[in-house]
Amino acid sequence: MPFTRFRSIRTRIAAIALAAAAPMAVIIGANSVLTTSTVRGALESVPEATATALRQSLQTLFVGAARVALTTAEAVRATPGAACEAFLSRVLAVNGGYAALRVDRRDSACSAVRDADRPQTPAIAALFNAAGALTPTTAPPSFRGQVLITAMAKDGLRTVLVRATAGEGADAVTGSVLIGSDLLLRAVAAVDDRAPGQIALVDSAGQPIVLADAAHDGWLPDRPLGRDAAPLTRTLRSRDGVERRFAVHALAAENMYVVAAMDNKAARDLNWQVAVGLIVPLLTLLLIAVAYAHTMRTAFVDWIDRLEAAARRSATDPDARAPQSVRMPVELASVAAAFNDMLEKRQARESALSAAVAHNQYLARELHHRVKNSLQMVQSYLSLGQRAATPEARAALVGAQARTFILAAAYRRALDQNEIVAFDLDAFLQEVADYAASVMRRDDQTVECVFATCQQAGIDEAIPLGMIVAELLEAGLAPADNRNLHLSFTRDGATTLMQAKVDGRMAPPGRLLNGLLRQIGATERERAPDVFAASFTPAPVVASALLRRA
Repeated sequence: MPFTRFRSIRTRIAAIALAAAAPMAVIIGANSVLTTSTVRGALESVPEATATALRQSLQTLFVGAARVALTTAEAVRATPGAACEAFLSRVLAVNGGYAALRVDRRDSACSAVRDADRPQTPAIAALFNAAGALTPTTAPPSFRGQVLITAMAKDGLRTVLVRATAGEGADAVTGSVLIGSDLLLRAVAAVDDRAPGQIALVDSAGQPIVLADAAHDGWLPDRPLGRDAAPLTRTLRSRDGVERRFAVHALAAENMYVVAAMDNKAARDLNWQVAVGLIVPLLTLLLIAVAYAHTMRTAFVDWIDRLEAAARRSATDPDARAPQSVRMPVELASVAAAFNDMLEKRQARESALSAAVAHNQYLARELHHRVKNSLQMVQSYLSLGQRAATPEARAALVGAQARTFILAAAYRRALDQNEIVAFDLDAFLQEVADYAASVMRRDDQTVECVFATCQQAGIDEAIPLGMIVAELLEAGLAPADNRNLHLSFTRDGATTLMQAKVDGRMAPPGRLLNGLLRQIGATERERAPDVFAASFTPAPVVASALLRRA
């Protein structure tokens, strides 16, 4: 065989790998680049294009409703009540997608509801009255007035109300249109029929206003939508627990959002395309594997099999030894000699090592349970002590309880089935901030936290950082006139920036905070009455298992 002239096992493997990997690398590499580019482009473009199309369609619908409302209001400005309602009814008959119309004049108002929605007349009147207290915030291009477009809900009725206002003083006119759910559904269905995705119109709480398929809303995002949520295109978890690619666009005054997601069927089709595209390189790999296996067998696998048989036999036979021959590759001959020497030494220390391992495992389990139970007991004592304590003592106990929670949370995350591991620092700091804020803040105070360090941390670094979070929250929430506190830990290259800002003044940080900053090597960047900022460079985390699983 051509590879038998190589006496070293390393040169044999290198020669075989080079001959086998060259065509495989070219085929699989080119196919992977093209396939990945196609799949990524399809997954990322479909939700965005669908959401943009629906947003434009709805904006056109809302602007058209505003024009109808304003034109109708001007037409009935001086019309008596009965005649006004009759005129509005005729307008509704012409515009079948509108559920109700209302015109507000200086001293009166008249309205009309289409026949299909008359059972919900009280709820519709309540929606009109509630919208009257809202301020128009939109001025569409070439529109001579102000427009309010908002999502409304009352007694199970969820729809969109459009109110248009023009003129000032005695010349002011206001018209309102309540868009019917059937018209919204037609607008959504028209886009949904042309797109391979799923789309919906939802309010800021994430509740659907209209869906193309009202019976299936599990694909919607499982989190509320707010001003910070749009526009975005990224992967989120849906209500049914599936990761989907979402596109979100805000409408009107940002209390409505167009949400689009990649349809599961389309994603499966793309996966099939990827699978088919990989058939050719896989067949090539199979042919290469056959040739490679034959060569490996004749060159050195037979010797490896004999070594493996000796190793397996040594588990039950103390006299088992690896074969040695001058025909073996020099590396395998060295392995066989080392293996035989290891068997001799193993017999002497195996029993002592087994006893030591069993004892260490027992001690690790006991340590884990005792430390965890002790921390839980301390938290319980602190919680019980708050009930009968004075306000000053209660504040001290709250601080102690928060710091005890930091130790417990860090220990819980670092110990995974008796093994010390590094863990996600952002999730840990968020958990600490949520708990500390819940026990420290008053009802009229709000706390906003942003943790974006994107790093792993060991327990030695995580504990002082958690203590710093508690110290900054306590300093920012202590003054009685403070209402809002913003705390952030962000990454800037290799440096992590810590910043706390309040809308009043921060209590002077104590010696403990200064000691914690020195412990992690942090440097203060700003200390103002309402701002505290510092930065530090995280040390590299080496996740070494000090305690092995039992």
